[in-house]
Amino acid sequence: MSDFKITDEDISAVVRYLKIFHPENANRKFALFMLESTKSAIHNVAIDNPDDIEALYEQIENSQ
Repeated sequence: MSDFKITDEDISAVVRYLKIFHPENANRKFALFMLESTKSAIHNVAIDNPDDIEALYEQIENSQ
């Protein structure tokens, strides 16, 4: 997999998001799980369904 390492800053950013939109899960453990799941999901798309990367990109781009 990539050299991307999840940092405390990443976890804190997700906790801030969760506090606003999903306060029932606004904790470091869930934030880390969410980051790891996302990283794994993106890796799986890249390996198993490379054609889906463009659709994923468009979803991310449109969510900004």
